[in-house]
Amino acid sequence: MGSWKQPAQNPESAKSSEASPAPAAVTSVKELPSKPPPFVSVTASMEWVKRQMEKGDFEAAELLFRQEAGLTLEQRLDMAEQLLRNYRRMEPRVLARLLLSLPEGDARSRMLNQLFFQWASDDADDAMRCLEGMPAEQLKKFPLHNTGLGLSRLPAERVLAFAAKLDDRGRAFLAEGLAGSVDELGSWSNTSAMLAGLNLKPDGEAVSTEWVLAVNMTRLAPAEAEAYIAAESDPARRAELLGGYAWIAGVDDPVRGILLDAQIESGKMREGHFRRHVNAWLSTDRAAALAWLRGDEAAQILSPEQRAAFFRSNGLEVVR
Repeated sequence: MGSWKQPAQNPESAKSSEASPAPAAVTSVKELPSKPPPFVSVTASMEWVKRQMEKGDFEAAELLFRQEAGLTLEQRLDMAEQLLRNYRRMEPRVLARLLLSLPEGDARSRMLNQLFFQWASDDADDAMRCLEGMPAEQLKKFPLHNTGLGLSRLPAERVLAFAAKLDDRGRAFLAEGLAGSVDELGSWSNTSAMLAGLNLKPDGEAVSTEWVLAVNMTRLAPAEAEAYIAAESDPARRAELLGGYAWIAGVDDPVRGILLDAQIESGKMREGHFRRHVNAWLSTDRAAALAWLRGDEAAQILSPEQRAAFFRSNGLEVVR
């Protein structure tokens, strides 16, 4: 009888006949956030935050600020200061949330000022997106004047749309920051469009946005500042612009500054600028200022009452 042989197995079939290993346990790729260790010191907590950030957890610092972490207000303020010093390594939105979670007060305002000044200067678009997402109630007590340098480089339409969410106080702060941000030639064409859209009126004795704007413009390009003032049709705004221009012109030549003040049409504003200018001159060169006040030119420009007030404030007899 012929012998019978077991048919040779196909190598692939042989592999499939082997027992399959048990499926591996499924593990989550995303680990749960690490809980912060008990607070020992600001330094130790900062080291923990840095280690977590190196792992990609940029929100670790927020865990330290939660109620269950057990930090006192003083410890939270100290931590906030340290985190702000590490601004370049932090996610600005996380820092903003942390600072806004602190109780209102000088410390919080100062740190928010610092954060948004840096943020708006580095990335105005990103900082504005954060501001645009804030509720109107939160913006009421937000220090906006330090954002001016960055926001002045954004389109005027966008800044004005954001300003519509603000109350009068918020718009005044924003205008103050914008007016003080003119730091390069040509930047005021955009800034002036924003200020015109905000439509804020000069407020009595307070330093106005127009005054600040004119001061900065005159420092950079006096001729362009003069053209800007000449083109302003609103008498109140023109008066403040002229006052700012006169202030800078009078730094090296006080008499010229006062003569420019004399061109302000509004009597109340003109007197306010006279007072500011003459008092500044008296504080820097009292003898020269008093000599001018005694002269004919001062008698033609200032009223007898104004001159008398300056002399009395300096303990001198009134010149008749």
